[in-house]
Amino acid sequence: MMRKAAEMLAVVVVLAGVARVACAAELALNRVILSSGGIAYYEHAAEVEGDATLELGIRLDQVDDVLKSIIVFDESGSVASVRLPGREPLAQVFRDLPFDEADLGSMVQLLGALQGVEVEATGTRTVRGRLMSVVAETVVKDGGGETTTRHRVTLMTEGGVQQFILEDAASVRFLDDRIAGDVERALAATARYRVMDRRTVQIALRGNAKRTVRVAYVVGAPLWKSAYRLTLSEGGGAGQLQGWAVLENQSGHDWNDVELTLVSGNPVTFRQALYESYYVDRPQVPVEVMGRVLPRLDPGAMAPFDVAEDAGPENGRAGKEAPTMMQQRPAPAPMPGGMASRSALAAMPARAAAPAEAREAATQVVFKLPRPVSVAAGQSVSLPIVDREIPAERIALFQRGASERHPLAAVRLTNAGDSGLPPGVFTVYERSKDGAVTFVGDARIGVLPKGEERIASFALDQRIRVDEERGEEQVFQRAAVSQGVLRVFSQQRQISTYRLEAAKGVEVPVVIEHPRRAGWGLAAPDPGTVATTPEAYRVPVALGPDGRAEAKVVLERIDSVRYALADLGSDRLLALSRQGEMPEAMRNAFTQAARLKSKHEALRRALDELEGERHTIFEDQARIRENLNAAPEGSDIQGRYLRKLAEQEDRLEAIGQRVAEVRQNLVAAQEELASFIAGLNF
Repeated sequence: MMRKAAEMLAVVVVLAGVARVACAAELALNRVILSSGGIAYYEHAAEVEGDATLELGIRLDQVDDVLKSIIVFDESGSVASVRLPGREPLAQVFRDLPFDEADLGSMVQLLGALQGVEVEATGTRTVRGRLMSVVAETVVKDGGGETTTRHRVTLMTEGGVQQFILEDAASVRFLDDRIAGDVERALAATARYRVMDRRTVQIALRGNAKRTVRVAYVVGAPLWKSAYRLTLSEGGGAGQLQGWAVLENQSGHDWNDVELTLVSGNPVTFRQALYESYYVDRPQVPVEVMGRVLPRLDPGAMAPFDVAEDAGPENGRAGKEAPTMMQQRPAPAPMPGGMASRSALAAMPARAAAPAEAREAATQVVFKLPRPVSVAAGQSVSLPIVDREIPAERIALFQRGASERHPLAAVRLTNAGDSGLPPGVFTVYERSKDGAVTFVGDARIGVLPKGEERIASFALDQRIRVDEERGEEQVFQRAAVSQGVLRVFSQQRQISTYRLEAAKGVEVPVVIEHPRRAGWGLAAPDPGTVATTPEAYRVPVALGPDGRAEAKVVLERIDSVRYALADLGSDRLLALSRQGEMPEAMRNAFTQAARLKSKHEALRRALDELEGERHTIFEDQARIRENLNAAPEGSDIQGRYLRKLAEQEDRLEAIGQRVAEVRQNLVAAQEELASFIAGLNF
């Protein structure tokens, strides 16, 4: 981006007040590089001799970027410092003042914050004293119920306490010059903070010889845009491509005959608030305070007795330690930055002038304008960067999302130039054989690297109709059995049949975009003849002599279904044994498994029936015993109930024997089935 300097010197950045410099050389902007990544490289130059100071005016929102990227090239000198006024947060201005920023919003708040300050009020009378209070009071206007609010100010004067109405005073003056100065400085700082949107950077240089010094930096800038004009000939085959760069000068400096270069790429860029003041939070620890010692009061001494008195416990009071409190001071809030960009597009030239010199860099395409450019600050301009022929083939592109019945009129562009083309919009024209030019549509195109192709669609082609028919089918592939698990593999197919019909005389090639699906592969047509995008297959279709064509697109995948054979019923196993696609040995195994499963199911049903009968008898016996308690002793009904109970007990005994037998057979059938299934391996 820059010629290698004889010596690249370190830049010392000092945020301080700017002192007046007697001799400051003028820096002239002579080189600009705009990137489509939203940044700009500005290079200024100045002729200096001996020690010198260069001044550079920049917008406030550019200071962070300048501090991050500024670089000075001085071939026979050195850099002493780079200085600019510090951007102290406004809160710092009010730190040592008896009022804050909000108090400047009204006289009432300011007077309330300055209680005790000596003031003088003039009006119908003059009163001087120290502020005691400012109290709001509501007053009813004469002749009605309408009210108004006024403020009564109370002063302590030499003659005692006096009051005046603030709204009636002609003026209120602070008699303390220090307080008046504080208010003046606070107002001035507030005004500077809010309206000063520029900073002057001073670059101090040390040296002896006369020399040229260059100063460069990278800042945020509006990205430049590409706009193309593509003129197609009626016969097709090639098109005339004109590319224009639309850009804005939002640098804050007029560009007077600057060397302009445009870069199309996507570099990594970021901002950091280097111009803000930040403070590191430090933990607060308590002040170490020794515990207080409080001796007992001496009640006086007595002469010793012959018998020693019992000594009571000593009385004392423990000292209290000083309480601790951890506080953290919040870091100053970052200050707002940035300016809204504005654009006033200059009139576009009628036809392309000399295009820019284009070259391919490692990660970007560079367009260097052939002649110096002049653009006033805040203005926009459109400049030619490309003017050459480009291979262009007309096609019809069918996209299901764009139209359900008609393809798009499109052109397949091949970048046969020496450099890539940045993304942009296309205005497409058509030149007839007699030379007349007609507008046919607008198109968009992404980045077009050298040697690659892109399709740009610009209109709906209603000369061609497309009908689509969709279907699905499932085809058995194979089956495998292992460890009691059956896996059935089948091929799922999605079939789309496109039928095309064109008007008479239409011979344009057709490309069908068929959506891709995750997990599915293209089976037809031959994948070797189909281009792919991240979202679709591009299937070429040639119209026949009658203007008709048919294309079939088949997507397929293999599905696998798992079955635990032990969990399948005999009917499902029997159905598997009749699957003609499976090997005969596997079908025979399923027939045997179905027989064993049927035997197991019959025993399970028999056991369930026995358990159900036994449960019914238990319920009936409960009923009989309840009735038996109510039957007269020795009555016929009592005998009947007793005989019934005896019959049921006999049946319960028989059921118990049968249940045991069935359960034994069921276990054996289960083991036989499990053993058979476990032994299957196909």
